[in-house]
Amino acid sequence: MTGPRWWCLVAAAAALLAGPAAWAQTGSVCIDAGHGGDDPGAVGNGLNEKDLNLTAALAFRDWLALDTADGSSGGSWDVYMTRDTDVYVTLSGRCDYANSHGVDVFMSIHANAGGGNGTETYAYASGGSADDLAHEVQEEVLEHLGTNDRGVKYASFTVLTDTAMPADLNEMAFIDVWEGNAELLEDPDNLDAVGLGHLHAIQGYFGLSAYTPGDDPGGPTATVTFGDYPASAQVGDTLSVSVDYSTNLNELGERGYLEVMMLDADSWEELAQRTWDNEGDGIQGPAGSHEFSFVAPTGSDAVYFVTYLALLDDDWTDRLDDDSTQDDPTPIGAGPTPHMPDGLDDDEDDGGCSGCTHAGRIRAGQAGWVLLGLLLVARRQSVGGHRPRLR
Repeated sequence: MTGPRWWCLVAAAAALLAGPAAWAQTGSVCIDAGHGGDDPGAVGNGLNEKDLNLTAALAFRDWLALDTADGSSGGSWDVYMTRDTDVYVTLSGRCDYANSHGVDVFMSIHANAGGGNGTETYAYASGGSADDLAHEVQEEVLEHLGTNDRGVKYASFTVLTDTAMPADLNEMAFIDVWEGNAELLEDPDNLDAVGLGHLHAIQGYFGLSAYTPGDDPGGPTATVTFGDYPASAQVGDTLSVSVDYSTNLNELGERGYLEVMMLDADSWEELAQRTWDNEGDGIQGPAGSHEFSFVAPTGSDAVYFVTYLALLDDDWTDRLDDDSTQDDPTPIGAGPTPHMPDGLDDDEDDGGCSGCTHAGRIRAGQAGWVLLGLLLVARRQSVGGHRPRLR
């Protein structure tokens, strides 16, 4: 088996031998490997159903042990098996065994026959807890085995009717059809995947997120990228900046926050900053987007933005990821054109100055008025007794 590593099983066994887990038990399960002993079940393509059932059932048991030993997530399980070797157990014996231990759920594993294609899972009747369990199993085995979906069905199988707890019976695939069925069942890795699918199914049934024990999620991670931001702006404009993020904080029970800073593109001076922590609840993920607003500043020819996502109470040095628009800054224009004096507009002749700007023409007009004022002052002074000499 290449799924749960041998060293993980050793750790699981040690934890179980050490006594009850420190965390509360999630539930109990009786695993039923169909057929066995003198009853080979269905046969096809050189395979015996009883062997496939037992291999998948043992893998399920081992995944449950790993989950119990791994206190970081998942559940804690009390596990029983109707058989763990190649022996025959009657149908009534299987039900009596599960009932005598008062387990929470009964989960039976089989392989199908009859020329069909894919995976199907049975419950006794539609609706209720057993139907919920069957749907969890069907969904997870499909995902892990990659077979055709034949759906959840209903039947009066003994192990479904005579057990005192919610029960399902999973038909992994068809042993007598090679392509997409028996070719998968002959590979022990795929039977291990069926066992993992059953683990995720029981986790989901008990309201847990699917968790694979032994998969170290590591520390918190995040990715942040700028979405939309202004290509250019005028002084006083509102600058809307969106940030897209993804993070595993939800898997770790952690929370974070987003920060965006606006900086001068030339001096790198921080001009403004905005922070979002989901109204105090913190960002958890797994993904989202948030928009920030700034005002285009005076005194800067261009600005750029920097964003990062960090754990709550952490600082810049502990950021999980960051992004910047420094390589593509936002130019900031001088603002709206000043009001033109009466009598001077865009259509007026600029006196041959084809390169003159509005502001240049304004300055020229202002200079003319100043010159006229000086002439008037000079004339008043000459009238007062300082008549200029005639030539």
